[in-house]
Amino acid sequence: MPQLSRTAKASFLAIGRISDFSAFLIISIFLSRLLSKEEYATFRQTLLTYQLVSPLLSLGLPAAILYFLPRTPEKARSTIVEILLVVAGTGGAFSLFMLSGGAEVVAEQFNNPELTQSLEAFAYYPLFTLPSALIVPTLVTQDKALLIPFFSLWIAVVRLISATLPIFLISKESVYAAQGIVIGSVMIFVSVIVTLNNKLPKQSVKLEFEHTLKLVRYSFPISLGTVVATVNKNIDKFLVATFAGPSTFAVFVNGAIEIPLMEIISGSASQILLPETSLLYEQKEYGRAVDLFRRSTIKCALILFPISTFAFSVAPEMMVLLYGEEYRESAFFFRAYTLLMPNRIMVWGTLLNASGNTKIAFNRALLGTVINLIGSIVLIKTIGVIGVVIMTVTTILIFNSIFNDYHVRRIYGETVFNKKTSGFLGLILLISILAPTVTGIFFERLAFSEISSTSTEKIFVKFTINLILYGNLFFIFRRKIK
Repeated sequence: MPQLSRTAKASFLAIGRISDFSAFLIISIFLSRLLSKEEYATFRQTLLTYQLVSPLLSLGLPAAILYFLPRTPEKARSTIVEILLVVAGTGGAFSLFMLSGGAEVVAEQFNNPELTQSLEAFAYYPLFTLPSALIVPTLVTQDKALLIPFFSLWIAVVRLISATLPIFLISKESVYAAQGIVIGSVMIFVSVIVTLNNKLPKQSVKLEFEHTLKLVRYSFPISLGTVVATVNKNIDKFLVATFAGPSTFAVFVNGAIEIPLMEIISGSASQILLPETSLLYEQKEYGRAVDLFRRSTIKCALILFPISTFAFSVAPEMMVLLYGEEYRESAFFFRAYTLLMPNRIMVWGTLLNASGNTKIAFNRALLGTVINLIGSIVLIKTIGVIGVVIMTVTTILIFNSIFNDYHVRRIYGETVFNKKTSGFLGLILLISILAPTVTGIFFERLAFSEISSTSTEKIFVKFTINLILYGNLFFIFRRKIK
């Protein structure tokens, strides 16, 4: 079978991420409607607890697969077995901690006594899920990326069924959803082990303690970076869970999400650009490297700006459609997080990593986390949950952009935001804002609001009008953006 191109591999990875997000979204939709706000909050706090610690438990070892297996293919099977043993140890330690009083500590931190039982039921989850994280990088290294979408779909379906079926069959309590996900993780674990055994080279397994230490020494710094990034991404949810009640947290957590296409599109573009950008940097073609990044940013903006502004305009209808009337207030938080779109149309790490300055991204994440944490604690105590939102959005939009552009100018000798690029982005943003604004006027003046009674109908009508208006934007820029 011919070797897959970078673009094809990036596409399969993107499909896998879409499957993961879709399963999570559908689970959230079902449980938001089936459970009370308090029970739903308990379920989401259970997941949040694992999300915060999972990068540390994995020790960054899935990333080590991408580094070691291509370099030492003769040790591929042994390397995977060594990693499986390590994550079994870290996962087991976490399970023991939760079952030995840790669940009560976390529940007390979140001011939610009901969380204890759910966390204890969820305690075994890392034992089966941490090994499952090895499947994607292993398939990539074995040139089996074509299997990733199918495997991701299988995982998504199992998680969806295992999380929702117990609620229908047993009782509308979060603990049963947690238990169901654990049972589903066992099924996924078995399929992962079988797939790893079939796709890895048929080799004898020889465990070497020194080699295992080498794996951990390589991956642990990556783990620390991922921990910082994960904390930075979830710090708002952690603080709201700590300082607000479960009902407030439930409304907040459903709205405090970013449109997944932002990360998928810009992230996939970054994966494709990184090899060429690295080569241009090695050849000291700094201007061409930055220009390549600019053109990618503009193309991402053509897609992401209109999607974000449209989502902003229909946020109330979208929240009601997804989660029910009880979560209409989630629209405020959703709209706030769509304001992050100017910073999401680009992956600054493309230029920074191409230059070999990988520590800059870690330093930015660490410093940004500290600033966000201190500011959010002060504001949530003074003005409530809205303070966390203000601090999070401000930190990402202002601090991250200034920090990243400063280092790009220092390394490459010029800014990403030159006059031409800023003009393009400004015009795209302006038209992206005008399209849903004019759509809203049409919707009200032409009495579409009376014809469209449900949230689904309103979103569909607004989307149709918005799409027609925005179509002119692509027509205008199609010859200018190459």
